[in-house]
Amino acid sequence: MVSQSVTLKKKFVFSKKYITFCFVFCELQALLSQTREKQTATLSEVTWQGRTVPVKSEPVRLFLLSLQDVGQEVESAEGIDNKISIYESLLKQCIDAQQVLRDSLQDDQVRNWSDDW
Repeated sequence: MVSQSVTLKKKFVFSKKYITFCFVFCELQALLSQTREKQTATLSEVTWQGRTVPVKSEPVRLFLLSLQDVGQEVESAEGIDNKISIYESLLKQCIDAQQVLRDSLQDDQVRNWSDDW
């Protein structure tokens, strides 16, 4: 009976620690999400090769922010598979951002062409 009581206490303590961990983890995730949203809102232009270019698209902003953080993220990742996963995610964001930019340029060209007529 005493052994069973000790086992239940250990399970309760473990469960309480696990719940606390989950709560803290969820709070940190929410805070990181809010911070990323604020950073995204503030990244309105980029200077590249001496030219300042406005960043109008959300996928492009997200890619540029991820690009800034990738070095630290890769360093802290354990194992080659996790590091590769980080690079794959960044590459996918890059491809998405490029497609958004292509579509935007194409829309601008169509708009300019129709304005000329």
